[in-house]
Amino acid sequence: MFSPSKKINRSDDYEFPFTPYNIQQELMDAVYDTLTNKSIGIFESPTGTGKSLTLTCSVLRWIEDRELMVRRELMERISNMEQDLKRINDSVDVAKDWLSVSYAATEKKRELGELQRLQKLVRVYDERLKKSVNVKQKYLKRGKSIIINWS
Repeated sequence: MFSPSKKINRSDDYEFPFTPYNIQQELMDAVYDTLTNKSIGIFESPTGTGKSLTLTCSVLRWIEDRELMVRRELMERISNMEQDLKRINDSVDVAKDWLSVSYAATEKKRELGELQRLQKLVRVYDERLKKSVNVKQKYLKRGKSIIINWS
C-alpha cells in the first residue's frame, strides 16, 4: 500500500467564494491541519458563521492538495527506483557478492512494479472521472437522466 512520506503544507487559498471572516479562516485552518495530521477534530462555531461552506471549502482543498502531493511523490519514487535499479544492475557484473546484489535488484524490481501498478490505477481513475464529467455535461445539455456503466 502506497503511503506518502511527505506532509502537505497548509494552503492559504481555500477558494472561499468571498473573503472569509477570521473565525471562518481559523476553522478552515484547523480542519485542514486535522486532516493533514490524521487526527480527530471536534469543532464548534456559533450559529450563522458559515460552518457548512467553511468545512466544504477546507476539506475539498485538502483533498486536492493531498491528491497532487501523492501523484508527485509517486512519480518521484518511480523515477528514483528506476535510477536505483539501473545502478544496481550496472554493479552486478563487478560485485564480489553478486548474490546480494541480485537480491537487491529483485527487491527493487518488485517495489517498482508495485509503484507502477498504483500509477496505472491513478490513470484509470482519471480516465473514469473524465468520462463521467463528459457524460454528465453531454446529458445535462439535453436535460436527460444520467446512468454510467463502469464495466
